Amino acid sequence: MYVPNYIPPPIEVPGNATEKSYLVRLGFVRRISVLHFLSLLLIGGISMLALPSLPILTVCIALGCVLLALSLVRIGTRATRNDLLISCALLPLLIMVLAMLVRLLNHGGMPVGGLAVGVGCSVLYALSCGRDFSFVGQYLMSLIASTVILAVAATALGFGAHEAAFLLGSNAIFLFYVVYDLASLLARRRIGEEAAAVVDLYRDVFNVFGYIVRVARHWKKHRIWLR
Repeated sequence: MYVPNYIPPPIEVPGNATEKSYLVRLGFVRRISVLHFLSLLLIGGISMLALPSLPILTVCIALGCVLLALSLVRIGTRATRNDLLISCALLPLLIMVLAMLVRLLNHGGMPVGGLAVGVGCSVLYALSCGRDFSFVGQYLMSLIASTVILAVAATALGFGAHEAAFLLGSNAIFLFYVVYDLASLLARRRIGEEAAAVVDLYRDVFNVFGYIVRVARHWKKHRIWLR
């Protein structure tokens, strides 16, 4: 008797990174991690420039539109070269909008710049772990290291309790998202698609909505909860 899972199987593309050897997969993860970290540093650097002063709601709407466009591009061109080309072409626009948002949030007392610390620690783990890499280890070790660093920085900079709590909490949540999504990307990206995978790490925030629809369809198809 076939008993379906309560959750739908993950989306996979032919020839994805999970089909390669361990060392090839590790190199793939390392390249994506480094490129993503560099993109965060670029966003932070641009946020320090004299950017146009726009209302935060306007910037958030612009960010949502760019992410939606990137998500539609992936849906419409999945597993094709057009996905890689269009996604990379839209990446500079995404980085600029994110830089504007980071600037507004930092000036508003929400120190989001610290998010790069946790990701930086995860990159160091990926580069130094050798053959003992694991995504669980990447998250836990990076979380411990970045929490200590950020706690010391918050104390040295005289952050209040609310600012420090936001800094540490947002780092833990963002780091979990990055590591979890990085693990998922192995089944959805091929070797050589590292740049598009970096874009995925940004646009995958919309995956939660698509995933809810997939789960609902899966339950309806297999009559789960209706037995």
